[in-house]
Amino acid sequence: MLLYINIAVVLITGVLMMDRDINVFNLFSIPHLIESELITDLFFVKHIISCTTLAGLVLLHILAVVKHELFGNRVLRRMSW
Repeated sequence: MLLYINIAVVLITGVLMMDRDINVFNLFSIPHLIESELITDLFFVKHIISCTTLAGLVLLHILAVVKHELFGNRVLRRMSW
């Protein structure tokens, strides 16, 4: 659940930190939502923190899979086709 919440925070803060319009594959653009540079800087800091936290959570997740595999709980085999 923490991974999903953190991914949502990364995505939301990524949009809110933008100081220019967001070009989506040259199909359409989303205007930036916040004019204040102070607030976009705040969202930028929160974005960096949440990206770092996400990297840590992904690493922990991978380590948990390795631990389970080493102790005989074959989680990767159950996930395969």
